[in-house]
Amino acid sequence: MKDKFKTQVVHRLQEINSCLGVASLLAMLASVGLVLPASVGLTFLADAGVGVENKPAYKDITALATATGLFGLVGTVSAVAVGSLVLSTTNKELEEEKKNRSSNRIIAINFYNSDESLDEDDSEEEEEEENELFGLDYCEEEDEKTNSEGVEYTWRRNVTYTYYVTQIKGHPTLHGLHLCRLSSHCGTKSDFKEEIVSVKLDDYQIQKLTVLFEASYPERENLVGKYFHSRQFLPKEALEEYFRLHNSFYWAKSSGQFRNACLDSCKGCSYLHGANRVVCGMHPFGWEGTDCPDKKLLDGIVLREYENPDIIASLNEGLADVEVFKMDDYIVVKDSYSGRRFQFDFDGFRFSWSDQLSELCSDAHLRRYVNHFKYREIVHEDYSHLDKIRELNQDLYGADVRVDRNRIVVHKCSTGVNYFFKFNGQPIDPYDCDCPRELRYNYDLVSLVNYLRGNRREISPPRISPNLFHPISPPQVSENLVDLI
Repeated sequence: MKDKFKTQVVHRLQEINSCLGVASLLAMLASVGLVLPASVGLTFLADAGVGVENKPAYKDITALATATGLFGLVGTVSAVAVGSLVLSTTNKELEEEKKNRSSNRIIAINFYNSDESLDEDDSEEEEEEENELFGLDYCEEEDEKTNSEGVEYTWRRNVTYTYYVTQIKGHPTLHGLHLCRLSSHCGTKSDFKEEIVSVKLDDYQIQKLTVLFEASYPERENLVGKYFHSRQFLPKEALEEYFRLHNSFYWAKSSGQFRNACLDSCKGCSYLHGANRVVCGMHPFGWEGTDCPDKKLLDGIVLREYENPDIIASLNEGLADVEVFKMDDYIVVKDSYSGRRFQFDFDGFRFSWSDQLSELCSDAHLRRYVNHFKYREIVHEDYSHLDKIRELNQDLYGADVRVDRNRIVVHKCSTGVNYFFKFNGQPIDPYDCDCPRELRYNYDLVSLVNYLRGNRREISPPRISPNLFHPISPPQVSENLVDLI
């Protein structure tokens, strides 16, 4: 309603301005083109003696025509200026509206068979699953959906997309570097509906990206995997916007006036000057490193939630033996106590190839992991004592638990595989390739021993030559432990 009223007011003002402009133009043409020449000519005739009695009237008409012409000229120029101002303002609003609409384009196209009939409950469940897949429930504003010829189009507002430089090989047409993204804005959940939106990069674009990302030789190979964020739906528009935002940084890098170390913090900074050997007004010679305290990002640059260093710092508050940090294009949660690492994207979704905690569900968010580590209770036990070793070896067939210097070794007799643990029961290598698949998310000394006890029927009695392996008897274990202590 407000936009409609505003449009009507603008149209009325344009009509009034047009009428005033036309009237001023006609008055100027009539006075200057007709009345003024006639009055001036009659005045000259009166000076020559023809119609001397009307000479004062001729002078008054000349003055009036001159004033009318001047006022008409002023009115015409003013009307043109006001019209240009209104037109430029209207065009700017139309461009902004067009830009906003371009960011609301299709991100998901789902095809349905017209002959297939689905129940209402099933359709609602599928819609909820699709909303979860494409992140529609995280959008603050409403989504718009249109259906045409069995195709459903989902429009998104204010979505941040991540574009990656990707290399395609083996195809005669698509061979080369591409800028692409997944059809969903996050792309951490794999599904057959996921599509790839891409555009092929030409040599000029590759050269500019090489400078902006500081890719070393060979540039094309090292450029693969680089990424940036944008609210533009199409890759071409996103790339043009990225070049426009970092144009000053590109010319500063290409000019050769500055050392690379001086510009590490300047990419995307609104204070960057990058000319005449001056980096910026605050730091004329640049800032060594990537932690410039005065850096301010440009208005058009967007960051995902957990890409912000301030948010990462807030996540690390209150954590013990755990660190959250950014590495390349993902977030890492490193647990020093267990030696495990968990990888998340910048939206807080865990990657499917990442390690996960057995205590949490598979789709647990980054903040749930942080809260888990913040409030967990660690019970410190030393499994190197003799009574603990005997307890672990109890009812354990086909395997042996013993202490070897500063570590605990679990030897599986049937395969000859050794598993190594610290005295606190945590694995020395939590990602050991010999770890049983069933324990990949819950691998420690106690869980491995319980696993071997549960599978003792499947473990055949050891048939090992004495030359290959000499099992240590309990008295020998005791003597070794006493010597070690």
